[in-house]
Amino acid sequence: MSEFRAEQDRPSAIVPRRPVERPISMAPPRVPAPARETPPALPFELAALQGQVDPALLAAAARRAAALEVGGDEVLRCHGVVPADLLAEALAAHLGLEIDPLDDDLPPRSSRLLEAACTGVLARIGPGGRTVLTVAPRGLGLRRLAGALASDPQLALHLRMAAPEKLSAHVRRVGATELAREAVLGLHARLPELSAVARGRHGLRWFAVLSGITVFAAALAAPGKLLFAIEAFLGFAFLAWIGLRLHSCRIRPSPSPRLDLPGRLLPVYTIIVPLYREAQMLPQLIAALKRLDYPALGSKCTKAVMA
Repeated sequence: MSEFRAEQDRPSAIVPRRPVERPISMAPPRVPAPARETPPALPFELAALQGQVDPALLAAAARRAAALEVGGDEVLRCHGVVPADLLAEALAAHLGLEIDPLDDDLPPRSSRLLEAACTGVLARIGPGGRTVLTVAPRGLGLRRLAGALASDPQLALHLRMAAPEKLSAHVRRVGATELAREAVLGLHARLPELSAVARGRHGLRWFAVLSGITVFAAALAAPGKLLFAIEAFLGFAFLAWIGLRLHSCRIRPSPSPRLDLPGRLLPVYTIIVPLYREAQMLPQLIAALKRLDYPALGSKCTKAVMA
């Protein structure tokens, strides 16, 4: 027992352990995959076309519309991506409105017919004297209409929807008389002080009447003298015209005032000159462009034309 206790009390030797060598892996470190960004929500007018138009095209139209601060449907219309009727049907279904084909015989309200082409709202008289409103919104007006319908769903019961192109064609077809009257007398009715109709109309009419009576009386009393008077008048008018032309040849045009502005304040212009089988005119054209008084134009016009 004493030997055993002595063996336990003897300090034991600590044997150091060698670290275990691990094989070096040659595989590249794993990089965590980036989180997928959620695509931004489409505006209302483009969300109506989901499932009918390529999503990438809708996203590009949304970015373009945001940059120009216009509606997404305007971008699609400009590029002719979606037909007008298909776009109107998709928007009407998204808004919960009925499509108006504008092919019935409902009489329009003449006082508001021409305004419909500008405002996109056409008022017509339906059965029983009820007013039928057809709207043709576009661009940001679609978002405002969607907001109005969301706040008052009963509004959809009184509205129909049509494509703006179809509404304009309907106004031109039905309101041809109103359009002609507006073109002739519209300015005189709204702003008579700016219309030539209100200036000297009665005076010229009386002058024409009196001149006709005088010529008729002179023809009855002395036809020979009347013919001589007409010839003298025409000859005097011809000589007066020749004198005016000769006098205008002696007038020197006044020089235009020169603007002393530094070149950095002047706008940049691009001059495009189309040519087709006119190589013999090219040297004269370049020389004429170099004579333009504009900063740094002479040094670049040759490259611009040759390009």
